[in-house]
Amino acid sequence: MCALCRSENCAGDNCPDDIERVRLEELPEMKTTDYAWLDGVLMKLYRRKKPSEKEINQRERALKFIQNFMEMNFDKNSRLELFGSSRNGFGFSGSDLDICLTFAGHDIEPPEIYSDAVDVIKGVANAFKSNSIFSNIVAITQAKVPIVKFDLHLDTSVKFEADISYYNVLAKRNTKLLRTYCLLDSHCEVLGYLVKAMVKEVGIGDASRGSLSSYAYTLMMIHFLQNEGVLPVLQELHDGEERPEYMVEGFNTWFQEDPIRIAAFMNNRADAQTNDCLSKLWVKFLRYYTEDFNFERDVVQCQQSGRLSLFEKEWTSKCISIEDPFDYNHNLGAGVSRKMANYIISVFRRARQVFGSFDVSLYNKPPAAPEVNVDVFCDILISKALLSNGEEVPSDRCCRICGKIGHFIKGLSK
Repeated sequence: MCALCRSENCAGDNCPDDIERVRLEELPEMKTTDYAWLDGVLMKLYRRKKPSEKEINQRERALKFIQNFMEMNFDKNSRLELFGSSRNGFGFSGSDLDICLTFAGHDIEPPEIYSDAVDVIKGVANAFKSNSIFSNIVAITQAKVPIVKFDLHLDTSVKFEADISYYNVLAKRNTKLLRTYCLLDSHCEVLGYLVKAMVKEVGIGDASRGSLSSYAYTLMMIHFLQNEGVLPVLQELHDGEERPEYMVEGFNTWFQEDPIRIAAFMNNRADAQTNDCLSKLWVKFLRYYTEDFNFERDVVQCQQSGRLSLFEKEWTSKCISIEDPFDYNHNLGAGVSRKMANYIISVFRRARQVFGSFDVSLYNKPPAAPEVNVDVFCDILISKALLSNGEEVPSDRCCRICGKIGHFIKGLSK
């Protein structure tokens, strides 16, 4: 039986599930003018995805409205806070509002009167139903973290899809960690947007469909930038050998938040590690995960310097392993099949080839209207047609009807 595809009819020497069977092409030396052009393309793509100041202000206005509504119609001590991509610095324009509900004076655990999460979520849903500004209100109480989903119509031109979860405190700490990294270096923010844009366009950025979450790809970017010396390991910036503690839901979520301590690291970075232009770092990122990083041996992680192996973790996954920054037993790649892992890696390999051999002269002569051509490149370079090579995203673990993992329609083969 083949160790990769588990087929008895495969000898293993030329297994279709062996991503290493296709050798990487050597990349040419790119010209300074090509890097400059690519910088323009990547920045334009980033600006396309980043919410405008107007949208950011509207989102804050929406949060304030819901906060005031909750204080008046549910409990005056209600406290609402955005988390996830809504707050971590990597959220796309038009993304949903992810909101966490807690109560004043009870930051980590709810007060006794509100100890039943299901009752609280149902109560919030009922409160929303009293005002027509909220619509499509659905309380989802069977989930690990109960939520209420709804639409908010601030006026005729402003509508948000949103959900409120109850005491999702660990997610708030994750959000704060990512936001801290995002604000430390502009490259982190832009590159985070770029990798999310690429995987979304190709269709490999949704964990519910068997691939990796956008959060997982953001951790991959942070891990790479830590290895490059661009970002610190915030969970290591402490005095003494023992890491300080900030316990949330049984996990130590401490990381360095003192701006003075962080600034000392940022100011001492080697110039050679921080002077790369955006496009050089983007190509390095793609090369790191296709040339240097070994997915069958290494773990993507952001909580310690250096490499961490599957052997050290005592994990048996041979596809993609990404450690949560706080819950060290949580592998964000655990739900990825061999076929999906190979597809993701193959997309990164094609992106490496496309961006790592970028030559503007092959696409066009020096343009008279650069902005028009930059727009064209934005559409082409991360397109599914180019980066997937015409291959469909694997659906071997997905329901044939809804396309999501976790179940199969009765009567259909798995």
